[in-house]
Parts: sequence; C-alpha cells; structure tokens
Amino acid sequence: TPKTIGQWIKHYRQAHAISITTLAERSGYSIWTLRKIESGALQPSPHLAECLADALGLPSDLHDTFLQATQANTRPPPPPPDVTSTITPIHAQTDTHQGMLTLHEVATQLHVSSATIRRLAIAGTITAYRVAGQYRFTQADVTAYLDTVRMDNIEDEPLSDE
Repeated sequence: TPKTIGQWIKHYRQAHAISITTLAERSGYSIWTLRKIESGALQPSPHLAECLADALGLPSDLHDTFLQATQANTRPPPPPPDVTSTITPIHAQTDTHQGMLTLHEVATQLHVSSATIRRLAIAGTITAYRVAGQYRFTQADVTAYLDTVRMDNIEDEPLSDE
C-alpha cells in the first residue's frame, strides 16, 4: 500500500498503464519533476497536483480527495480493488456534466498538451467552465475556438482587376 502522495501517484499510474512519459506529456511537467514527486523528494504544489489529477484522469470522487491529500501531505484512499475492471480507459471517458469534455479530452482532440489547453482557458482564448474545480468544455466551444483559429490563419488574397 502506498504511504506517500508520490508512491500513490506511481501506483495509480502503473495500475492504469500510464507511462511516466505519457503523464509528463499530459500534465505539461517534465519527467524529472514527476520522478522527484514519485520518489518523495518533491511535494506537488496545488497547481501541479491539479495538473496531475487531470493528466491521470482521476474520477471526480478521487479527484477532490487527491487534491485535499496533496495539500495536507497525506495519502489519498486507494483506488477500487479491481482497477482493471472498474476504470474506463481515458480516451473513452466522458464527463457526466451534460456532455462536457474534460481538459484532457480537449487536449487529445486538438493534439496539444493539457497545459496548453489550461493556458488557453485561463487566457479566455477558449471558453471553459469550472465544474467541481476542474475545467470543462462543450464541443460547441471547442469547435468555435477551432473556427476562430482557422479564420486567423486565412490570408487575404489580392483581388484581380479582371
């Protein structure tokens, strides 16, 4: 049984077949930083903890407990005993909040990191909603963002005199 937050993260990550490289890509943090956390040499900040919770695809019941545990420097409760049968693969997860997409789902759809989507949401470049402390997006808002980006990339062609 994991005794520290770092050990818990490593245990959860390995139980869900998430490599440290994949976790680094999803969270926007370096492999070095994640190794330091997993070894117990570094305690995650609240922001980093939220990034890790999103990157790990923690279900909402574990998400809040995880964030509280990282702030209190305690261990979150263990995942359900049979994690392989109770956890849906991250790419197949959908949020129950009226069909809204998670940060990770939008990042995957747009082929960018979760950190990039988080920065776009904070800047107001893409419309995001905070639900239970997590960013959520509608498909319509993601499509609107893509349309805006496409319009910005269209160059005006000179009109011919014909």
